[in-house]
Amino acid sequence: MYIGRLVFNRLACRKNPVSERRVSRLNSPEQHVIQEIPALRIVQDALWKRAKRRQTSPRHQITT
Repeated sequence: MYIGRLVFNRLACRKNPVSERRVSRLNSPEQHVIQEIPALRIVQDALWKRAKRRQTSPRHQITT
């Protein structure tokens, strides 16, 4: 949403036969429906790329 991109069909809800509760599971990326909506954009591309690069840097990864 921050960059004006909506992703539909990311999750599938299934019923667990044992507990009878609904369980969410991620669908494969091939099943995702991506729609660009520029009016929803609130972050510029340059800032988005910098933030994503920072998130993947080793100093921000959690070690156990």
